Amino acid sequence: MDWRKNMMTNYEFIINMSIEDMAKMNVKPFMYMNGYRPNVEWHTTDQTIFDTREEAESYELEWLKSNEDKETLDTITFKIQ
Repeated sequence: MDWRKNMMTNYEFIINMSIEDMAKMNVKPFMYMNGYRPNVEWHTTDQTIFDTREEAESYELEWLKSNEDKETLDTITFKIQ
């Protein structure tokens, strides 16, 4: 028996994610040097920047639940108006 038949594809995994897991996946760290110290910012899908991951994930969750930011969604899915 082929073990790969029982595994989900990446696409199947993503469409079966909870909205909370998707919010976590969408938040990305951005590290930069602040003088001699490294600093991290957390970026959301619409490029809003936060100081903590928790704030960014909370914002991202609300963004995913909303339907008001069609422009950002069109940009990341390469839809041309």
